[in-house]
Amino acid sequence: NTRINRRILLEALAASGITVQILKILIGRSRPYKDNGNIFFKPFNSNNDFNSLPSGHTIIAFTVSTVLSERIDNIYASIGLYGLAALTVYQRIYTDNHWFTDTFVGAVLGYSIGKFFTSLHENDDTNNGKAINLLNAYPLVGKNNIGIGIFLSL
Repeated sequence: NTRINRRILLEALAASGITVQILKILIGRSRPYKDNGNIFFKPFNSNNDFNSLPSGHTIIAFTVSTVLSERIDNIYASIGLYGLAALTVYQRIYTDNHWFTDTFVGAVLGYSIGKFFTSLHENDDTNNGKAINLLNAYPLVGKNNIGIGIFLSL
């Protein structure tokens, strides 16, 4: 069911995006192009030069590859999808934006998040297309701010 596949992918991507942004800021690892070495950290830093771990491109590539691979359930499609994700890893390291460990952690997180969300929805196809309301967004409006709240029900 296309609607269910789209929902799973959006939920997994939202979870990946939130996870990677929080970790990048908390960890604060220096990028390779800064020439500080792979053990230089400035935690709680939103400066892109210190947001190397984990790799955002890699987590997204592996999240998409995992969700699509699980839903398509075809060995050739899986090889192609994970091959493209592996090229993302290569590109991020080759262009000096990430250390190998940044991409490894991103790949593990992306794969895990993709598997988590596909397993949550594995019975949706037999449930007349009625997917669980797992991830909901709602507007937040305050006196001096505006934003989006996200509610995750497990």
